[in-house]
Amino acid sequence: MSDAASVLVVDDDEAVGKVLAALMKQGGHNATWVPSAEAALAVLEKKAFDATAFEKEKGRIAAQLRDAKRNQLFQAYMSEARKRFPIERNAEAIRRVVG
Repeated sequence: MSDAASVLVVDDDEAVGKVLAALMKQGGHNATWVPSAEAALAVLEKKAFDATAFEKEKGRIAAQLRDAKRNQLFQAYMSEARKRFPIERNAEAIRRVVG
């Protein structure tokens, strides 16, 4: 069994990101570098990682990932709600209540 972890490296500085990913690979791990939170989200939609590494000072990257994921979850929730409870049905229920 392998102890290799899959790590997503998020850093807007290409040199730093690629060096960090290379060091992780030398340590026996699978590392993928992306330059932004948006790129990270695109990759995360296709693949799961054991860990994500980003600069501590770049807290905005973590915030962007959190906010984007929250938005994705909300959109998925609303999409499912619209399927289960069509607007026409909701409008009819409101008319019955309001009178």
